[in-house]
Amino acid sequence: QQQEQEEEIASIKDRKTRVMNEEEEANVQQQKQVQQQKPLEICNYQGSKHERPLKEWHERASHVMIIGAQKAGTTDLERLLCTHPQVIRPRGVEQHYFDKHMKRFLYTDNSTSTTITHIRMRDARLGYTRRWFDSVSLKARPDAVSLDKTPSYLFYSDRVASRAVCISPWSKILVVLRDPVSRAYSQYHHARKHDLITYNTTFQQKVDADVLLLKQCGVLDDPFDDEAWTRYLDTVDAPHALVGRGLYAIQLRQWFRAWNNGPITLQKNEISSMSNNKLPKKPHNFRILNADNVHNQPQKLFQSIFAFLKLKKHAIPREYLTMPQSNKGYYYRNEHLGELGEKLSERLQRDEDTKAMLASFFAPFNDQLADLIGEEWRGLW
Repeated sequence: QQQEQEEEIASIKDRKTRVMNEEEEANVQQQKQVQQQKPLEICNYQGSKHERPLKEWHERASHVMIIGAQKAGTTDLERLLCTHPQVIRPRGVEQHYFDKHMKRFLYTDNSTSTTITHIRMRDARLGYTRRWFDSVSLKARPDAVSLDKTPSYLFYSDRVASRAVCISPWSKILVVLRDPVSRAYSQYHHARKHDLITYNTTFQQKVDADVLLLKQCGVLDDPFDDEAWTRYLDTVDAPHALVGRGLYAIQLRQWFRAWNNGPITLQKNEISSMSNNKLPKKPHNFRILNADNVHNQPQKLFQSIFAFLKLKKHAIPREYLTMPQSNKGYYYRNEHLGELGEKLSERLQRDEDTKAMLASFFAPFNDQLADLIGEEWRGLW
């Protein structure tokens, strides 16, 4: 009888231990899920009562944002824009404020079930304008404006768009789009030239690896799944995103939605309602440009851009129109050299086969882009 009692006590202890282990495991899983969730970034942590109005030159500093796409002619666009006497060049080639340098103005609160990141709006605005723009010239010239040119802003749409609308909601947004197949090929050679990828890695290998990652993250299963796109951005190394950077519809949809919703704020201790429309309307402050027109019709195109930016009429100087394209790549220039030339010719043929495959891959995403920004883009590539 004593043995039976001991066995019963041991059984009760085992049950309690299993229950405790199960509860502990459930808590660990819940914590992992919270950690995996994208933090919800709330604009204006200090509250409107503590906000002091910015001086007028701060708004003119970020009057224009060129957000991408990479390898689509953004450098030439900036160069020609800066020929206008009212446009002052920013500091640095690319500013990367919203995707890299803004992190010190974020405060994360883990006390709730949903991780919330507060944006210290006033400090972030002052940090942005003081670091990247020529305040002396902007103060001295009341009609002058400046710009932020960072092609990666478009790609990191899940985080950059909401930060940009919080810090600089008055900006005019310029987007340059290029045939995603040509853009991917250009990025591949740019990355090889700058040792961002292994030199011997072929174009097809990089494309296959990126497509596989997109599939594993769930982007290809549902292009409208924002969490899948965030998983992809958190996983991919930017120089290797040859295919992902060409999914313009996914990126622009998040930018449009962020600008249509406005800054996400705390209202009466509740998150303001947000629309998750799959096909949001293009905001009035966005201008989408075809990369071919930037180089083929610069004079005509830039007159309409200057009008969009509310700048005075200005003719691009002839010497700027005859300059070679910036950052233009030259692929496999030694194919005429004996055995090396034969190997390069074989590689060129393989690259053409990969391009044909990519054209078929991008076709449905290009149709989504036309649904989003206009029928004139359908069948363009």
